[in-house]
Amino acid sequence: MIEGIRPPTAEDMREPMIAVFVWHAHHDILFEPMIASAIEERKQNIIKHKPSTAAVRLQLMKPVKMAIPADLQQAANLSWTRYRHLCSLHSAHPDVQEAARTHWREAEQAYKTLERRYLPEFYLAHRAECFGCSWDGHSIFPTWEVSMEPVR
Repeated sequence: MIEGIRPPTAEDMREPMIAVFVWHAHHDILFEPMIASAIEERKQNIIKHKPSTAAVRLQLMKPVKMAIPADLQQAANLSWTRYRHLCSLHSAHPDVQEAARTHWREAEQAYKTLERRYLPEFYLAHRAECFGCSWDGHSIFPTWEVSMEPVR
């Protein structure tokens, strides 16, 4: 198994790799593309491992409503498709895994390049969609001392 990547479930492999853009899935990331199963997995992880901040995190974690540029959506979908392909190779030969990992990293880099191009649009949309949010440009906990609760 590839360290840090869980094997996909049968449901994961049936799910179309259509990314939904989400505000604040992580406390230090403004927005990110996620597939439905990853969103639910993240919510459960927050509830289980971050109970002291779960209410704030879950309140702020919501879908981006702005129209996502087509090229950014396509790049996000490709990155997720290659990531899931990589996950499906957990028992494959290391050379096959490395080739898949390289393809995923290339897709992720292409997505990140496009993401930077559209950041100003996302910043404006965030102001409109997430009114009263505590995001300070770096975290949803700008003045809080976020406890690093141990993972059990």
